[in-house]
Amino acid sequence: MDTVELSGRFANGSGRAGKWFETKKRQAFMRSVFGRDVFHGTFNFVVSGSKVRAPQMITRELAASREADESDSMKWKFYLCDLIKGSESVPVILMFWWRNDHMSGKCYLELISRERIPDDFKSGELTLIVYGRWSEDRAREWASTQHWFQTFPWSPPKADSAFVWGKIKDLVSWQGKSVLDIGGHSGYYSFKAANNGAHVVLFEPTTSSLNRAKTIGHHIECTDVRYTSKDPQDNYDAILYMSVHHLPDPTFEHLEEKLQELRSRCQDLLLELIVPPLKGDMTAERVDEIVGVAPLVNYKHKVRCFRRIYHVKGDL
Repeated sequence: MDTVELSGRFANGSGRAGKWFETKKRQAFMRSVFGRDVFHGTFNFVVSGSKVRAPQMITRELAASREADESDSMKWKFYLCDLIKGSESVPVILMFWWRNDHMSGKCYLELISRERIPDDFKSGELTLIVYGRWSEDRAREWASTQHWFQTFPWSPPKADSAFVWGKIKDLVSWQGKSVLDIGGHSGYYSFKAANNGAHVVLFEPTTSSLNRAKTIGHHIECTDVRYTSKDPQDNYDAILYMSVHHLPDPTFEHLEEKLQELRSRCQDLLLELIVPPLKGDMTAERVDEIVGVAPLVNYKHKVRCFRRIYHVKGDL
């Protein structure tokens, strides 16, 4: 089963979960699992019209999205979820354990999250979508039917994604940072940044690519990323603009204007460009001049063209 959908409402937590994770040891444990601190102990989800059936169904039929051992006596499992109210959705993590209130017959599910769940979620009906992790065999079988421009460990080796990430991963201190991945395609860099502690928005205007990224994020990487088909136009600590500019602007006629706009919205701009551009007569030297910094690396992409990676400081 890929997903389980539960209806319910918010209920106050007892506060024990918050105290449980206040020790330095347990805070370090949670950071080792999620790459950053999380909010916990403040949001219980009460399953509507159910006693123990729904939680038993989750633990029986869905593989854990994350698993980690703090000690020989403690083992935790977590499930990636979306908590939904109306048109608003928040990525959350459901802790493996659950408790049944035998007095009221209600099921309480403990939710933790990268970002604080909005206060207006504490009233009205909610939906909790719980995502199941695919097996490696199923992931590889699905990957064989897809068209790839990024390469994951379980997908066909079509690109240099790991090589590129290795060049940019130490340029930003990701933990707790807000990140926008423009033209994120299948989400490789979004998931890497999120697993290193960033709050990531993946912007991908192509429906097929966005749906592919969601499938990967929900069922294979099991990483809490926000997805959108439109640029939020907000400011971020870091923006990823990786091998996408040539799509709307193959001659790079508008490159300088675009980079000015992106720099105005971030502290760090991580940039990958096809150099020289696919069309026109702009030279590699002119591209470097427009970008304003020397490239970190110039490499031959496995699929096509030479590409350059840059780290540009933003204006914020």
